[in-house]
Amino acid sequence: MKKILSFLLFLSFTIALYPQVNENKVGFELGKGLNIQLDNGMHLFNIGGYLQMDATYSKYASEPGENRFGIQRGLFNIGGDYYHDKFGFMLQLDFADPYPLLDAWMSYKPVKWLKLSAGQKQSLAGPRSMLYDDQALNLGNRSLVNQTFFETGRELGLFVETRNKLGSVGIDLGVSVTSGDGRNSFGSSSTDFDLGGANYSARATLYPLGFFTGQNDLRGADFAREKTVKIALGVGYSYNDGVSNPIGQGHGDFILYDSTGTAAYPDYQKLSVDLLLKYRGFSFLAEYVNAVGNDLQNLYTAPSTNSKLQPKQIADYLRLGNGFTVETGYLFKNKWAVDLRYSTVCPEWDEKNALIEKASEYTAGISKYIIDNRLKLQLAGTYLDLPEDITNSHNWQAQFLVHVVF
Repeated sequence: MKKILSFLLFLSFTIALYPQVNENKVGFELGKGLNIQLDNGMHLFNIGGYLQMDATYSKYASEPGENRFGIQRGLFNIGGDYYHDKFGFMLQLDFADPYPLLDAWMSYKPVKWLKLSAGQKQSLAGPRSMLYDDQALNLGNRSLVNQTFFETGRELGLFVETRNKLGSVGIDLGVSVTSGDGRNSFGSSSTDFDLGGANYSARATLYPLGFFTGQNDLRGADFAREKTVKIALGVGYSYNDGVSNPIGQGHGDFILYDSTGTAAYPDYQKLSVDLLLKYRGFSFLAEYVNAVGNDLQNLYTAPSTNSKLQPKQIADYLRLGNGFTVETGYLFKNKWAVDLRYSTVCPEWDEKNALIEKASEYTAGISKYIIDNRLKLQLAGTYLDLPEDITNSHNWQAQFLVHVVF
């Protein structure tokens, strides 16, 4: 009898211990989604999303004001990693976009400091704010510069990223080879082929005072309230070998030809430089972008030899020029925040039909973060200044925004 009781006690003890050895957890937290941990956290799985709703009033100089109520972003994402972040994946959709697929990639980390990814994800060549997720922006919309030269900034291809430290200095490096046609780059059917050549991108970021706390370098506000000054100096570059889209993130928007009447496409390159600084709730971001066209000789606008592309005429097909953005903000301890942003673009040539007009944008916002960045209310105003010869050259916009990360 004692042996039986001893066996039962041993069996009960073993069963009690088993869930701790192979523990699985499921939990939901606003802003962090539904988290599933398997095998004591060896494998992680997350389901989340982001909803941005707004009420906007717009006033153009010579027209009556307009009201708009809508959902600017409705993101749903599924992601995870396996074997303690050795393998990872992400699928993200925006149901407020007619082409909802934003991100779809898988990754592998052979060592802790090296990440290899394949699929569709954010380009490495954009300025710092283009590396931010939509929900990480200080203000509801991306800057005039980012909207002009990058739009969503997604690319389809192969990505290599590294993070290392040299003493107290941090360094991020990344390179990618992508389709050169942006997201959904092969169109809506099997007959809608990729056009032009590949896009080659690289980015380097130096952290002279050490890395930021956690992911604080990938969001606008200083939620970590950095105890010492943190700085990130970045430079990004991309060379797109043949584009048929004004910014190289689509295809089939125009066709040019060579002297034989065969379709030919100009090359397109972008350079970005950025500076991010954060300290005790204060944040400052400055970004510069330059875009130029290359390989423009012997291009024709039609398959005939009397339609040669004229000097500066390439500005009718590509967004060429430069832009500058400066943004600053302060997040108070009571979770109120104020943000200011100035963004301006200037065309490479002042052509009549150029795709870029000289413009400046001024934006100010007051935000209340109710639960960190998970639930935010914001009131913002924007003034867009265009050249005087353009109808409605002075545009005003007021926006009340609610965003929820779940």
